[in-house]
Amino acid sequence: MTDVTLKDFTVDPSFNVDEVERSLRTYGAAVLPGWADAAMLASLKKEFEQILNDRDDSYAYQIKYAPGRACSIMRDKLPKGRYPALTGFFEHPRMKALAERYIGHPCLLNYEVYATHEVKPAVAVAPAHFDKLWTLKYMLYLKDTGKDDAPFGIIPGSFKVARERFRAIFETNNLMYLPMQDERYQAMNNSELPSGYGSVVDITGPAGTLIVFDTDTFHHAGTVAPGHERMILRGHSGPQITYAKVRKGSRQWWRGERRFSRIDAWKDRLAEKFS
Repeated sequence: MTDVTLKDFTVDPSFNVDEVERSLRTYGAAVLPGWADAAMLASLKKEFEQILNDRDDSYAYQIKYAPGRACSIMRDKLPKGRYPALTGFFEHPRMKALAERYIGHPCLLNYEVYATHEVKPAVAVAPAHFDKLWTLKYMLYLKDTGKDDAPFGIIPGSFKVARERFRAIFETNNLMYLPMQDERYQAMNNSELPSGYGSVVDITGPAGTLIVFDTDTFHHAGTVAPGHERMILRGHSGPQITYAKVRKGSRQWWRGERRFSRIDAWKDRLAEKFS
């Protein structure tokens, strides 16, 4: 998959769930240009600045962030009525429908939302990698994002390599369980670029562009040029928030390859109980 362009995984901004899912399962991402309208963007930008200055540690976590400022919000801990624009946006019915289809049961929709403001030139936002633990993410550009604004980018189709590398730890070491504190998990090879998949395709787009991506897809963001900035909100969705270990054959072992039904989830809980 070496000749993929941004156009290939750009979908209709109406957010057709079938179309977005096809793009995710083919390329690892889907891009919806201008999905958030001007009114929604104005409301979200106002809350964005409030979030970056929020010091209420019952739900907000201020992050030391070399490229600029960052804060994460645990949505289930938000007081009622706090950040209504953010809540409405990240609880959108189509986001929910896609996440439930892609992740299965249970599905925690955008349980954590990050606000990041990148302003420091020559400080890389994120080198190319896949996430050690799998989630589905929704990322929103709050302002126009061009080549000088540290655009997010992916290596299309590379999720296959990520899953092979993760599962190889189990196979090579004959493991049934992989604890998160295990040095083999910590040393996972999640940053060596895969061969045969081409280079990163940067995602540029206007304010309001929504990017949906599977974190097994190698992804990166570069640096902002002098006088430029990047402003994003990013929601994380998955079957649970934290993990002490991953069991072979469990949801996190399968990652995004297939969704779990209620019966699958029940079997998973039963296996964990008697492990």
